[in-house]
Formats: sequence, structure tokens, C-alpha cells
Amino acid sequence: MLSIQTWLLFIPAALALAVYPGPNNLLALSTAAKQGFIITILAGIGRLSAFAILIALCGLGLGTLLAASETYFILLKWVGGIYLIYIGLRMVLSKPADQHLRQTHHLEWGQLARQDFLVAITNPKAIIIFTAFFPQFLKESEPVFLQFTLLGITFLLLQLIAISSYAFAGAYLSHLVRSARGQKWLNRGSGVALISAGLFLTAARR
Repeated sequence: MLSIQTWLLFIPAALALAVYPGPNNLLALSTAAKQGFIITILAGIGRLSAFAILIALCGLGLGTLLAASETYFILLKWVGGIYLIYIGLRMVLSKPADQHLRQTHHLEWGQLARQDFLVAITNPKAIIIFTAFFPQFLKESEPVFLQFTLLGITFLLLQLIAISSYAFAGAYLSHLVRSARGQKWLNRGSGVALISAGLFLTAARR
């Protein structure tokens, strides 16, 4: 079983990774500013689901294959990068008036959750984290899958903290979108940030 000392070492390191302003956190910030805190938290279910799947795959050893395969890595990073660029362009080109429509029914947050899921599941860096970072805290003498599961659950809880933090920050900045000018600059800023993340991802190496 994972020791308390190892687990306590894992938490601050994993938290630093969780709160890093990556694509999913940037999405949470933008979503909260336009849709509100609660909708952003619900949309975060998509990210958590994607990471849970990746953690399970890596725990079973499939993540090592993906991390070691040049072909799979290139394919995944291009799919993820292009999707980020697409979302960014859509934000940059969106009209301010469109952002006043705050539909909070199931389909709305479901669409946002699906977007968050796709961004997370197509990010090869997440696979690298789970296959290169997690094993540093494992004991070979203990059941690896059980330890990996505990680390995975902890990481998902830390992701929830990250989602809540960016959602809170975005909701605090919601006053920026009350005017057409504010909406335009928020859309452009968020869009350019995501486009940059997409370009960075496509240029990334293992």
C-alpha cells in the first residue's frame, strides 16, 4: 500500500500540475466568466471523466505503449492541437451579443462538458504525466494497480480543486462580459490563449 509519507509528497507536486494554466484551466476560466461558477463546475465533469479514463489505461499499462509510440503521440498531439485551435478561433470570431445567451439547461452544460472532455482526452501531455510522473511514487514491492488507483483518485480530487479555483476566478471576472467591449476582449484573449496552446501542443516533442 502507498505510504502516508509518499502520498503527502505526491499531493503538492500533483497540485502544482493540476493548477498549471493549461488548456482545460483556461477553458474553465473563460466558461465561468460567461456562464457562471456552477455551470463551469458541471462542465468540469468532462475533464474528470477524461482523466479517469487515461489514468485507468495508464494503470493497466496501455499508457506506456502510447507514450513510447511516436506514431500515436504525433497523431494525438495533432488532433488535440487542431481542436484547441478550432475552439480558440471560434472564441475570437464569436460576436459579443452571442455571449448574452446563458442557457443553463442540460444540453448547454453537457456541450461544455463534452468540449472539456475532448480537450483533456486528446492531450498527450496528460498521458506522459500519468506514465512518467505517477510511477515515481510507486513501490514495486506493493500492488502497483492499487497504488496507481489511489494516486489517480487523489489527482482527480486535486483537479476538482483546480476547476473550482479557475471557476471562482472566472466568475469574479464576470463583470467584464457585461458590456459588448468586455465580451469582445475576453473572447479574444481566451481565444488567442487557446490557439497558442494548440500551436504549442502541435510543436511538442515527447
